[in-house]
Amino acid sequence: MAGETSVSVEGMIRASNTFEGARDTAMRSYSAMYEQVSTLAGNWSGDASSVYGNALQSWLANFRTVITALENMQASLDTNAAMYAQTHDITQQEAASLAAELAEAPALSGLPGF
Repeated sequence: MAGETSVSVEGMIRASNTFEGARDTAMRSYSAMYEQVSTLAGNWSGDASSVYGNALQSWLANFRTVITALENMQASLDTNAAMYAQTHDITQQEAASLAAELAEAPALSGLPGF
């Protein structure tokens, strides 16, 4: 049997924050690289510049895919953390309600036929 996995709302929120930080760092890097590519394209011409420029554009597109994956993972964690928290709250409310009902003394009206 595979190892068990334990999930907590707090852990999901921490993970979401980590993904948000990674995405923010990646976006800053992307913006800096995009600026460099734009500057280079405006100041360099010729065959080599086209080949190099195309390679950089491809790299930017691939890096954007990574950023999108980070954004999707963060959104998924946020959605699931909210769902887990809501489910936990509902479960606690239901358990408290059941405990209150069980704590009440049963109404005994006597045995039938006596």
